[in-house]
Amino acid sequence: MIASLKASWPDCHLTVMVNPLCAPLLAHDPHVDDLWSVPAADWRGFAGKLRLLRRLHAGHFDDCIVLSPNTAFLLLPLWAGIPRRAAMSSNFPSRSLDRCARFLTHRERHRAGRLVLDTELELLRQLGCTQLTQRKSLRAAPHADAAISAFLGGRSAPRIGIGISSGNKLKTLSPEQLTELCENLLAALPHDLVLIGTAADRPIAAEILAKCGNRGRILDAAGAFALDVLPALMPRLDGYFGVDSGVTYIADTFDVPTVDLMGPANADDQRPTGEHAIVLRSELPCAPCSHAFRAPYHCQRGDRACVVQALPATLAQAVVACLAAAAAGTSRAS
Repeated sequence: MIASLKASWPDCHLTVMVNPLCAPLLAHDPHVDDLWSVPAADWRGFAGKLRLLRRLHAGHFDDCIVLSPNTAFLLLPLWAGIPRRAAMSSNFPSRSLDRCARFLTHRERHRAGRLVLDTELELLRQLGCTQLTQRKSLRAAPHADAAISAFLGGRSAPRIGIGISSGNKLKTLSPEQLTELCENLLAALPHDLVLIGTAADRPIAAEILAKCGNRGRILDAAGAFALDVLPALMPRLDGYFGVDSGVTYIADTFDVPTVDLMGPANADDQRPTGEHAIVLRSELPCAPCSHAFRAPYHCQRGDRACVVQALPATLAQAVVACLAAAAAGTSRAS
């Protein structure tokens, strides 16, 4: 979306407001003129909303585009005097948000079966953006290449990244499943494995390393890198496996052959779109239960069957097939 905005209006001054968790991914984007890293706690309550209102008013913005709609984000741009106020709205009914949406000048409702990205681009089209692109890009921190080179230590073996966790634990594979997946991949392929996660995931990585026999081919990157360094790691991977999480989409941004275990997530809303992406959907009647605008953090069944029943041997076969398709230059998107 940022690329589409700048391609359509190259002289615009673009300010992006994000949660601090995501801010590093935009910190080095040349298209972003001003980055507001704002924790949710900063705009909660009357005093917080008043501070945000004053900041919006002081920015003298011509347009405000809301991609994460809530009552405050739909009303504050109006009170700040911003002439054009656009927002994407949920495909699930919400009386309060629908009432607030009446004060928008442009609105695009998300539809079931359509990628959220397409809904966002349609919103930009309403605003008059004519140079729309679906190509994604991320810029790494200036020191990122050196940090990744030091971590890899000159190893020349091909590599597969393994995402070992997710921000939404509803989607996460167990350490036992991950260990078995790694063992299957090490037996089937000559690749090294790179375990990718946050500092909180280090115990999971340690458990995998302790249980896998061939530890020399497993590199532990859990908590090793800040988020703005990962874009330098992805181009050095020959493949990536993960559940539906942010790191999976970073891999997809760099067209790394990717296998995404969707679990409870709705692949119609969001999925890797790379040429060599394999999307594994659950066939359970309760799936998908997690959508772009309605994302539970607990399983209604209580057993997380869509993830727990995923067989590591089947997941490994999907990774092998994904790498083979990429090597042959054929698409295996599914």
